[in-house]
Amino acid sequence: MTLNELYRAAKTALEPVTEDPTFEAACLLEHFCGANRTELLLHGDKPAESEAGQAVLSALEKRKTGEPLQYLLGEWDFMSLTLSCGEGVLIPREDTAVLVEAVCKRLSKTENLPKGLDLCAGTGAVGLSIAKEAHAEVTEVELYDGAFNYLNENLARYPELPVTAVKGDMLDKAFAETLPDGFDFYELVLQVHRETP
Repeated sequence: MTLNELYRAAKTALEPVTEDPTFEAACLLEHFCGANRTELLLHGDKPAESEAGQAVLSALEKRKTGEPLQYLLGEWDFMSLTLSCGEGVLIPREDTAVLVEAVCKRLSKTENLPKGLDLCAGTGAVGLSIAKEAHAEVTEVELYDGAFNYLNENLARYPELPVTAVKGDMLDKAFAETLPDGFDFYELVLQVHRETP
């Protein structure tokens, strides 16, 4: 099977599953076969490597059962970051970027280095983005093992950002008391979230 044939088969298989089968088929071929859209145009008549083709077909079966594309790819872009993601975490979404941008805009008016707390951090999308865009120091708190693993992977991708991962339950008073004081934007995030349509 050539790359173009695999692409067309993927697109056809995805039509009943997604609003954008063209985009998703292209994502799968780029991820598993290393063939971006330009590669497909220039070299789409080349045979797909057997292992890569099987990986695409396997991913299609999972996608048809409702598994998100982002989980199949294992990562997703959010703002200017590429984040590991999978089962057990929310997928970083563009509507969350609206919240982050609003918080960063307000933080730009602060004189000192802002410090903040991101609860239920998941992939760390919110905290990492605020750290990068607003030059803030962020503590990300996550309770669940699977999510905490993704959080640590993403922090390792961006070691230059002043972000710390802490595993714990904010509803546990003893744990909550171990966190440092002086956060500038935990309350700000909540306030912006309430105000954002």
